[in-house]
Amino acid sequence: MYFYIKTPDGKVTITFDKNTTFEEKLEILNKKIFDQYKDFLMEYKHTAKAKKMLLDCTNFLIMGRNNKTTLTPRKLKRINEKELPLTYMKNKFIEEYLYGSPSEDYDDYYVFDSETEYVEQDIPKELLKDYCNLRIKEINRIEDSRKQKDNDDKSSWENSKTYKINQLYSSADKYGEVTDDRVSIYYISKDKLVEYINNENLKFKGDIKTKKILVHKGRQGIIDKNKPYIAEWKRVNTNNEFEFNKNKYKISNKLKQYQLDLDSNKYIMDSVLCYYIPHEDKYYFFDENIDEITKYVKQV
Repeated sequence: MYFYIKTPDGKVTITFDKNTTFEEKLEILNKKIFDQYKDFLMEYKHTAKAKKMLLDCTNFLIMGRNNKTTLTPRKLKRINEKELPLTYMKNKFIEEYLYGSPSEDYDDYYVFDSETEYVEQDIPKELLKDYCNLRIKEINRIEDSRKQKDNDDKSSWENSKTYKINQLYSSADKYGEVTDDRVSIYYISKDKLVEYINNENLKFKGDIKTKKILVHKGRQGIIDKNKPYIAEWKRVNTNNEFEFNKNKYKISNKLKQYQLDLDSNKYIMDSVLCYYIPHEDKYYFFDENIDEITKYVKQV
């Protein structure tokens, strides 16, 4: 195992194992630290650098001793992060419950008299944390993370071809029936149980109330499924031309997805989705990503 001690000349690496005794550790420190930095420690003993150096030496000596119950800086940090000091409790009832004993027994609660001396924990004020606020922040962080994931999923879905095609078609509002919160309980005598089980026409008396709720908001698309329309995928030739509904069309050279990629010597897209709505006499055209390109398509 390795342990690092920060000195004025940089970090010193100490090698040891779990069988290294306290005396052997002290001998290592004398040889690698104290003999070389004795003058520094004496002259600058009140400085933060010297104190940190001595703290590292102390941690090296005590680590692994006392059945690993020694309170090291790392353990103290974890305590400050995970545990709530009793002296920081704001609820006085809990404080009395922990430090006192019941003096009177009431029907619904206890009254505690504090008999144990108040324990004052020697923890710097700056290390005390309001764990209630920390928990709230954690919940908010989780909620924000969930919302971000939902937004990412929504963005991914809204960019999909399936979603874009669905948006082209009009749809009405959809409603669902939801029963109220009440539950009806019926009691059946044992001698009638078999009869009720075998009776397929049995109907219990009772009025179950339902209400309609909007489960899907309708949308206004360019296509009404209840009216005639023509939809076809058409292949585009190397001149950006295609035929649809007995007419010939040409795609503008401004659309790069239908131009030859000189690097790959391939066309990014070679098909176009075409719609014709007879009752409106309108044409719509979309590329392979279902992005509308109607203004870039001209009849020739």
